[in-house]
Amino acid sequence: MREIVTGIRTPEEARDFAKIVIAAFLMDRPALYMKHFQFDLPTGVQWDPDYVAAVDELLKQAVQKAADGLGLGNKE
Repeated sequence: MREIVTGIRTPEEARDFAKIVIAAFLMDRPALYMKHFQFDLPTGVQWDPDYVAAVDELLKQAVQKAADGLGLGNKE
């Protein structure tokens, strides 16, 4: 996917290349793309630092309603 997005390969070229790499891997031949990423992975925070938009009490009620619907409600 990265090579398509960055213009290294067209989708058709990438598909053909993937066939070759997968076949090589399945036949125990060198297949570098199957061993590790071919690019550096980003470092640092990788999750969405956004805030929770749901109101806590409303969310608790929704969870409780779903639990009750599944028969998982409070059993006292």
